[in-house]
Amino acid sequence: MKNSFIEDCVNGISKPSDIHDYIDNWHSDVVDNNETLWHFLGVNSEEYRRFIDNDSAIYDIVNEHIRVLRKEKLNQLKDESR
Repeated sequence: MKNSFIEDCVNGISKPSDIHDYIDNWHSDVVDNNETLWHFLGVNSEEYRRFIDNDSAIYDIVNEHIRVLRKEKLNQLKDESR
């Protein structure tokens, strides 16, 4: 299974400005793909709505995912050190 757009951004493989390439890929594979676009991108429905309303919101959305991941990793490290 391919990584989502968000996963690729969080891992430094893609940047937020690449989102339209992912959307184009989803459209080109839509016959074989039963996923919704927002699921394919790795965002939830609220984040997708924010992007639709203002496509520059994708920068904030990606940064929010990065912050959550960092917080989760920090908590994991704290738990491991106990």
